Amino acid sequence: MKNLIKTSLLVGLSLLFFACTPIEDDITNYTQSIEIIVNNEKEQIELIQHFDQRFNDENVLSYGIIAEFSDEVIDLHVDRDSIYKVTYYALTFDNILAVLPHPDEYNTDLYARSFVRLDNEEKTILYSDTVVFNLFENKKNDTDAFALKIIDKVLNITIIDTIELTIDYTKSPYIVTSAPEYLNVNLTTDYKTVELEIEIKSTGYRFSNNITLNVNTKNISIKSISFNPNFITIIYNDTNWSGIY
Repeated sequence: MKNLIKTSLLVGLSLLFFACTPIEDDITNYTQSIEIIVNNEKEQIELIQHFDQRFNDENVLSYGIIAEFSDEVIDLHVDRDSIYKVTYYALTFDNILAVLPHPDEYNTDLYARSFVRLDNEEKTILYSDTVVFNLFENKKNDTDAFALKIIDKVLNITIIDTIELTIDYTKSPYIVTSAPEYLNVNLTTDYKTVELEIEIKSTGYRFSNNITLNVNTKNISIKSISFNPNFITIIYNDTNWSGIY
């Protein structure tokens, strides 16, 4: 019975010691991730690293972000020669890598991931999951200036900044006798002003924000204009209006 009590006591003390002994964190399980946003004003891609606050200056040698544009799937790691890379050596938890894409890269996938190099004998490198980002796919439904720049380049859009028309002012009502083949033009007038509704009927074009109108080879002073990338309304004073009625 005494031996049984002694054995039970030893087992109980062992369990108590095990329960009270702190389990050391496995740093390789600490999390990290990368966030990608588009800065329209600066026309750049910004990559922001987020990682576990348990990383600290005692267990981390360096950390940062790596990224690369590629048309093919790549194994992204810190030793690739062609990568964008930012490396930090003092933990601030707010590091960012800004990438200014070349127009040829607007529709090329950007591969990005963050890394942490541990301060151990092996100098182990831990990586986040790789994020794949396509700038054109992200911006193709937007209408800001940077989006239009991207769309124009990728889709090979021709920008219409000058409209050349021929109008027969001797007819009543006036008749548009000549217009670019990629435009539909509807003319109305009260013989004081002329209103043109102009619509793009072919793909591969969009209107500029700054339109010049030439009618019968003469530059027209536009009174008002409203537009979206594919449809505009222009109003100008009727050149036949004397202003005496």
